[in-house]
Amino acid sequence: MKNDRNIITHKVTGKVNDSFIGIKIKNDYIDFYYPESYDLANFQTNMKEFRKDVLAILRTIEIAKTLSADKSKIESTLSKDRFALLSYLWIIKDYLNNGIYVNREKEIKKNQHGKINWKRTMQNQPIISNGNIIFNDIVVEVRKNYDNIIVDIHKYCIKKSIDIIGWLFNLNSKTIETKPFNNKIKDQYLYALRSEIDRSFDDYKKLRFNHMLKVIEGLDGKNENDEFVYGVDSYYYIFERMIDSIFGNQKDLKEFNPKASWYLVSDSFKKIPSSELRPDSIFIDEKTNIAYIIDSKYYRFGTTKESSDLPETTSIQKQITYGDYLKKNNIKIKDIRNAFILPYNMYNNKFNTNDLIHYIGFSIAEWKNNNENKYESIYAFLIDLKYVIKFWNKNNHNEEIDKLIVLIENAVIEKEKLQSEGKL
Repeated sequence: MKNDRNIITHKVTGKVNDSFIGIKIKNDYIDFYYPESYDLANFQTNMKEFRKDVLAILRTIEIAKTLSADKSKIESTLSKDRFALLSYLWIIKDYLNNGIYVNREKEIKKNQHGKINWKRTMQNQPIISNGNIIFNDIVVEVRKNYDNIIVDIHKYCIKKSIDIIGWLFNLNSKTIETKPFNNKIKDQYLYALRSEIDRSFDDYKKLRFNHMLKVIEGLDGKNENDEFVYGVDSYYYIFERMIDSIFGNQKDLKEFNPKASWYLVSDSFKKIPSSELRPDSIFIDEKTNIAYIIDSKYYRFGTTKESSDLPETTSIQKQITYGDYLKKNNIKIKDIRNAFILPYNMYNNKFNTNDLIHYIGFSIAEWKNNNENKYESIYAFLIDLKYVIKFWNKNNHNEEIDKLIVLIENAVIEKEKLQSEGKL
């Protein structure tokens, strides 16, 4: 999709060479890459909703800063991946309301050229000579020379903020003239801003300077060109963390990690810890003491409805292993359930539903009897990705949790009925 503002949107499948989520800006072209299961508003007919969608997706990319794996690291032309989204938005809004920064504070000096401040001058002791009143100490108001660099910084911050995100507001920075930027200039700008923050007593000015500081800190003086990139080359980890924020209530998962050890002949059979498995999310219902082990799968089934896009046997085995470990090591747990959660578009899908969470079925391991432990069956659900991205960080998710628990328990009953009827 493209319009005269040269905005191009790309549905990203997550397949090889089609996994980047974020924005790429070069010259007059803005390419926005978003998950295919996200119900993105059409900017040609609803720019306001499109703007909200873009900002919501860009905010989630910051989650990748907590990951060390190369595939999910943030790809950026910014210095140290510093995407100061809130500062860009604040500076644009401030610019639209107040224009380019002008320091209205004046420096007071004596016996220099400038506009005379008679009120302060007359507070000094005068000299009386031949009936004339003479003030030796003339107090004048002068503009601080330092103001010029602050104005330059403000112009540059406005220009970069508009270049990076101003296209969402139909703004163009071509009329804003700025000086060339490099690492030496960056250091000067940072020093000037920090000095102004320290000496200023005006709260609003300090707020403006702090936002300017975040913008300058994020710029790379070695990479000052017309191309801007910000995004992540794999969205699976971000989806996983958002699902954990909604459904997980066990923040320290170490006690739930299945462990193994090696005992080598060459090391006199000394115990050597191996790597640990780590479940994505665990929710323990305090009313029932039932543990729900949730595995987030950023797979395409919610879009394609193809069985090849469902979680594979290795994922099923891992979920059963988590259940085995939890059963053996946590005597407080009364029972255990297992679930997969995959993304989909509740407004446009192949399942004839518009439910926030939609049940699609269950998997069973053929090497298990699937009767002894309920967690040996893994129940699969779709969740609307747009809802997840927009609301993952809200304070209370009780409504979503209650809905998922009801769906899981109903699925358990349905599965057991199928078994009793000999249909499995």
